[in-house]
Amino acid sequence: DLVTFGQIGIEIVFSGEAGVFVDPAVQGETGLDGVFHGALVQDGRDAWASPPMVTLDMVDEYVVAYIERLRDRLGQELITRGNWGDAQSGDPERFFAQKLQCSPGSLSVLDPDLFSLGPRRVKAFADRHGADISAGVDATLLQEGPVEEIVERIRHYIDAMGRDGRLMIHLNQIPAETPPEHVHAAVAAVHTFGRLPIPDDLDAVAFTPPEREIFKEFLEEEALSLYT
Repeated sequence: DLVTFGQIGIEIVFSGEAGVFVDPAVQGETGLDGVFHGALVQDGRDAWASPPMVTLDMVDEYVVAYIERLRDRLGQELITRGNWGDAQSGDPERFFAQKLQCSPGSLSVLDPDLFSLGPRRVKAFADRHGADISAGVDATLLQEGPVEEIVERIRHYIDAMGRDGRLMIHLNQIPAETPPEHVHAAVAAVHTFGRLPIPDDLDAVAFTPPEREIFKEFLEEEALSLYT
């Protein structure tokens, strides 16, 4: 996660094979207690627990109930998120509430559900429950662009949900084929529109796409500098 003080935070997740990442503070510990207890937040992803693959009754019985059992055994700092399908759930507000039970204080809603339901509806629910929002930007949009639509999506989300600073923009599962300039533009858009206090009229805030060096050229220059 990249969090910059004074502006909306950014979380970037790239596609890849699943792996287990252990905080350096617990490396070398033995047993589950070394990994699961202490100050660490146990942050799991449960994308399969998403409509229409499950019903909301199934979420209550097999997701929320089991998270509570895990917390009883492993500590209250355990959370799960990454669920999607809000727009297909039949009752988005009920699904939001279930997700808050799995991740107290933080509501994660991803595109295309977020765009379909509308960010103001999500923000209204989050405000009623005192929750922050993690807003996932469409991976297809990030891959295909154009840059102007990526920037407009982020501007819209910050305008509707980020004025109190309780928003994280989530660039989720970025395909490997995504042009780097699309990712740079998304990050720059968050920095441009997300600085607090956020202006009343974000349409009046100018956005300039960043110019970044090509990574291959950077590597070639670095390799050359090692031998000169």
